[in-house]
Amino acid sequence: MLNRIIDLLLPPVLCLGCEEPRKIIMGAALCEKCVQELEDMKLSENVCPNCLSPKAQSSPCDYCIEGGMLNLSAAYAPYHYHGIVQKLIVQLKFNSIEDAAKPLADAMYECIKGSNFDAIVPVPLHARRLQERGYNQAEVLAWLVSKKSNISVVNALIRTKNTRRQSSMRIIEHRKENVENAFSINADVKGKKILLVDDVRTTGSTARACAKKLIENGASEVALLTGAVAPPRGDDKKWKLNFLDLLR
Repeated sequence: MLNRIIDLLLPPVLCLGCEEPRKIIMGAALCEKCVQELEDMKLSENVCPNCLSPKAQSSPCDYCIEGGMLNLSAAYAPYHYHGIVQKLIVQLKFNSIEDAAKPLADAMYECIKGSNFDAIVPVPLHARRLQERGYNQAEVLAWLVSKKSNISVVNALIRTKNTRRQSSMRIIEHRKENVENAFSINADVKGKKILLVDDVRTTGSTARACAKKLIENGASEVALLTGAVAPPRGDDKKWKLNFLDLLR
């Protein structure tokens, strides 16, 4: 309530993207220039239709071949993790600027508009990390998408292991090991079609671990919705080259 009062009395005057002073537009997070940059970051046809990973149109998808979509029925995301999109997600994730979630969630909703899911399940933070940060960015996005889609948010997963930040690890295998057996079930998901929500997908290790736990506990299907898709880091240079080619 206090934050809302402050926003009314002292509305934001800086664009969250370029941080330049802008004409005050109530409820807007970005200036017109950054809105256009956000539009330019939308996933194009040069991505795999199954997992949304960058790839050449004529080549097979290495991510899918190597099991990147294990236990996941579909992937939805509006943006490449680059430029203005990366800045919004970093602000949401580490700077507690929840206004950064609004343009991301609006685009995320458009990706699943018309789809049928029984519940939206945010990827959870460990209790210690949640206490440090004060909120779960995936849950913030999940609730915003829920308001638009009328699909209920269910905190069906608990992170039982205080894992290292995935972004701190460059080797894909290390990320897989980091989240192995890191989640437990907190709600009945039997027979339910689940939409798993997170801010960004890189290697997908966290999403696969969550989906595995949901499927093991009876979920009929698990699809993934994120604000952006990033190329895996570290030991797979081909991913990075393909991704940069798409942005040229």
